[in-house]
Amino acid sequence: MAKPKTNTEKVSIFLSPELLEELKREAEEKGLNLSAYIRMIVLERKK
Repeated sequence: MAKPKTNTEKVSIFLSPELLEELKREAEEKGLNLSAYIRMIVLERKK
């Protein structure tokens, strides 16, 4: 049986081109895609 999705809400944000490029580089360094990296940052902040 498939595991039900827990992340079911979508959020859109606007970022400056500079910040977007910085986040993309950081995500790539960690081997993550941009969405996963941003999600990780947000969830770490929650702790």
